[in-house]
Parts: sequence; C-alpha cells; structure tokens
Amino acid sequence: MRTTKNLSRTVRTAVRSGAVPALAAALAVGTLIVCGLIDGGLIADAADGTADGLQVSAAAQRAALAYWTAARMSATAPKGIPTAERFGGAPTVGALFSTTGGKGHFCTASVVDSAAGDLVITAAHCVYSKGGGYAAHLEYVPGYHDGTRPYGAWAVRKITVASGWRQSQNPNLDVAFLAVGPARGARIQARTGGLTLGTGRGYAEPIEPVGYNNTDDGPVRCQTHSFKFRAGQLEFYCHDFWDGTSGGPWIAGFNARTGTGTVIGVIAGYEQGGDYDWASYSPYFGSAVRSLFQQAGGGSGAAKAQPKTRARVVRQRAAISLSAAPAAGRPRVRRCYRTFVPYISPRGSARSSRRTPSGSRKYMDVWLASWYGTPASSSLPRR
Repeated sequence: MRTTKNLSRTVRTAVRSGAVPALAAALAVGTLIVCGLIDGGLIADAADGTADGLQVSAAAQRAALAYWTAARMSATAPKGIPTAERFGGAPTVGALFSTTGGKGHFCTASVVDSAAGDLVITAAHCVYSKGGGYAAHLEYVPGYHDGTRPYGAWAVRKITVASGWRQSQNPNLDVAFLAVGPARGARIQARTGGLTLGTGRGYAEPIEPVGYNNTDDGPVRCQTHSFKFRAGQLEFYCHDFWDGTSGGPWIAGFNARTGTGTVIGVIAGYEQGGDYDWASYSPYFGSAVRSLFQQAGGGSGAAKAQPKTRARVVRQRAAISLSAAPAAGRPRVRRCYRTFVPYISPRGSARSSRRTPSGSRKYMDVWLASWYGTPASSSLPRR
C-alpha cells in the first residue's frame, strides 16, 4: 500500500509539472507504474492510458444486495415466458443420485437409445468436477415420482466425459454418458425404452425440456422453443427450472406416455445450465457429442422398438417426504443440487447464493443415509 501511494504521488506530480516525456521514457525502458487513488475512488494505469472509475463502498454493496430481491430479478425476465408444469413422469427420464466429497446431490438424466441398451445421458458437471473428481455412489431412478421407483434403481458402472471437460471444464462439452448395470438380468433400455440422440440438427426447434426440481415430488416439463445463445450453446425460456434440473433432456417430439422423442440437448453448458429459473442452456449437440456417444458404447444410436408394457411399480423401502416450496421468493440457482440441508438465504440475490427456495426441505437424506451411510440431515454441512 505504501509503495502504491508513493508511485501514485510521483505520477501525479510528474503530470502536473509537465514532466510527461520523462514518464514516457520510464515506460519505454520497461518501468511498471501503477497509479491509484484508493480513498477517492479514481483508478488509473499509466501503462494502458488513464481510466476513470469508482470504488464502491461497503454500504453501497450491501444496498445492492438488498435491492435485488428475487421478485426484482424475476421482473427482468422477458415477457410472455411459459411456466413449467408438473406431470406424472416418463419412463425414459429420471433422477440421478450421487455423492461428491461426502455430500449428496442429485441431477436429472435420461435413457438414450444405444447399441448396448444401457446408456444414460446427463450433464458432465453432475458427475465430474475439477475440485471433486468423479462422483461416487451413482444411482439412476427412471420415472421417479411421488416416492416411487416404477422402473427400479440402476447403479452406474461407467462414466464417460470429454477430456476437454475434465481438463478445462469447457462448457461446450458439458455432457456425460453413463453406462448402468443390469437389474434382475435386464438392461435398462429393455425396461424403459430410450430417447433417440439427435445431433447436427441446428439450434431452433420446438422442444419439451424435462427436469426434477429439488423442491417437488415429481418432474416438470414445458412446451417451448430452443434458439441459439452463442456458437456451441443453445438456450430456452421457461420458468420454474430450479436446482436438480441439471442434465434434464431437451426433447423434440416428446411423448410422455411412452417416453419417446429425440434429445437435442441437456440443461448444462453456460453457467452449468443457467443462474435463473427462466433461462436454461445446453451445449450444442454436434460431432463432439456424437463422438462421445460412440466412445461410450452407443453405436449408431438407431431407434429401436419401445417396450409395450410398463414395469411393475416398486415402492421405495425408505419413506421419502417431498414438500413443495412456496413459489414466491425463490432465488437464482445453480441447477445441480449439492447439499440436502440448504442454507436458507432471505434474498438469494448474490451470485454465490444459489440456494434452495426458503421453506423447502431436502428429501433424499433419508435415502442416502440408508444406502450410502450419509450423515443425518441435521449434521450435513450447509453450503
């Protein structure tokens, strides 16, 4: 601090006295000069030209956080955006449960038509992070709703992500394919059917994205349209896609009863799927996603006949209570739910406060405790 202030005084004296040539000479021989009037708020860098700026006070920062309530943030959304609706679920879409660093979280995933009949697609950030590595205890529950597992639970045996995601978290590669093991001698696609993987289809299409919010006891879907956000990234508008919807499929020609359709994206990519409930993103499904699919064992991905009968409904052994959260006061969120007892933010307005809406409770801690030995909810860390 002392050195900075002395340099600042030297530069101001040189400018006021007209000694600019000497200052330029100092720059020419490589002298680094940093100038800043800390208290007054003026910030300048002589090496890059003079810049005007303002040092924002701590009081002003607190006022900004207080101003941007959830209601005010929602008011910034474009008008006429549809709202997602809850429905009874589809056999090809389900909830993906896992642990990372000892903490439980969940995302959304879907079965894709593959040669092996055992592939599930989701967001890469749901299963791999640079700080935490690969997720553990991965289990996929297709068609999950109202505390039931109508098609059973399927353990993940292999995770496939792009090396570009693993090394640099490239948002255009935020896609993962999971191979799940058989259950009772059957492969998952024989039980649920599979979505066709759609690649190279362009950016603009009518779609129905599907996702599992962590504040409800069933999935939501929305009739909307995808469009180009930027090169390599798609976007759609629809309210009420919150925590837990990461990895949710964007389905063209969706039939909820049979679970058929073509998946052209997943909630992922830019901002790991989006910071606001009304704007969601996906990597563009081009040659990179097709190659990843083939390397994961997908083969050609040609459509196969869908099963004609639904599997017997199997009730969960653990009692799981899912409580709906109030619609008002929901904060901006990250789509991958990472802790089962959230820190309740009164505003949720700061970028770092991607929390669960106030008043909701996490419902998978009972399941995780019984299956993975996760601590009881009261002892889980708050995020």
